[in-house]
Amino acid sequence: MDSLFRRYSATKAALSISWAHELAPRGITVNTVVSAFAETDMGIPQDTDLGRAALSSLPFHRYGRPEEVAAAVAFLAGPAASYITGTDVNVNGGWNA
Repeated sequence: MDSLFRRYSATKAALSISWAHELAPRGITVNTVVSAFAETDMGIPQDTDLGRAALSSLPFHRYGRPEEVAAAVAFLAGPAASYITGTDVNVNGGWNA
């Protein structure tokens, strides 16, 4: 699964860089937000073997909260990020650190 995730992430990053170059002349920014495990109904329950393994792989030993990811998205969508394009913002508790 880790290999599949890394391929997905690499593909997503490559597309965002390509789109960033293509759309910058039109004043459009393209960035990605890289999240990890989050406290949502769609996530892996923390009280399962897989959930405990996920928690142990995170430096903060907790899942992210949706509002933490949303804050990064809101920043990138706002005027303060108008000169940021083609980048990945990692909001994943250091999972890929």
